[in-house]
Amino acid sequence: IIGRKPMASVVRNDGRVLNQLWATLTFNGQTATITLDSDVPFYEENKLSPNYHQTLQSKPLPRGTFKILAPDYPKDQGMTGFYRTRPGGYPDLKHDTVWFPIENPATQNSNFVHVGHLSEGCVTMYELKMWNPLYLYLIANRTDKDGKYVGTVTIE
Repeated sequence: IIGRKPMASVVRNDGRVLNQLWATLTFNGQTATITLDSDVPFYEENKLSPNYHQTLQSKPLPRGTFKILAPDYPKDQGMTGFYRTRPGGYPDLKHDTVWFPIENPATQNSNFVHVGHLSEGCVTMYELKMWNPLYLYLIANRTDKDGKYVGTVTIE
């Protein structure tokens, strides 16, 4: 974790300055800039959450080590596709609809590893050009015999 710094996303182009919690992610010998929280309200859509259909305030994952699950289904293209097509985006971005759930019973696995400039408590790859290598690294790994997990993330 590096710390908080206000930042407006050129790609999102919505004029909002978000209070981003910056961090560095190291994987497979590479390093990338991520955000762990954007300090925003969000609508809880996880049906397993006791807060389902409520508006909550985002917060980062606590310090610790969490297992990363294999992705289950593609997310809505409207959530990330513009990171490829808008000015300031990354035209070579691939697999942006693939989000890797983070196993965390406290949030009913509502946190993910994904690409983007807005984090509601996820491990969000802010450095767009680093998403493709991270995706390839995670998707090619299975850390258990059943193929349920693709790695771990440690928040320090």
